Amino acid sequence: MKNGPSRSTFFLDVSEFEATLLRFINAELLLGANLTLNVNSALFEDGIIDSLKILHLLAFIESAIGRPIPDEEIVMKHFRTVRVIAERFAGEHRLDEI
Repeated sequence: MKNGPSRSTFFLDVSEFEATLLRFINAELLLGANLTLNVNSALFEDGIIDSLKILHLLAFIESAIGRPIPDEEIVMKHFRTVRVIAERFAGEHRLDEI
């Protein structure tokens, strides 16, 4: 048996997590911006998320999924769109893969 932090048994539905992420980004990260964000919007390429906003987004995701995101998972390809983020970090299957 391994010692250390136990993994959460809280699972997020991918589509519900997408909606939660969209609400957070629109309400907290895009204050005053006149943008319509959808699950396939290119977060970095379109300038929606910058180097400071990603820190807030990471903290929100970790809180929502109930566990820290390992450093090796914090790479651009995992944060390109809301859909990619939700598919990568939500759901039961992710707990065993991270």
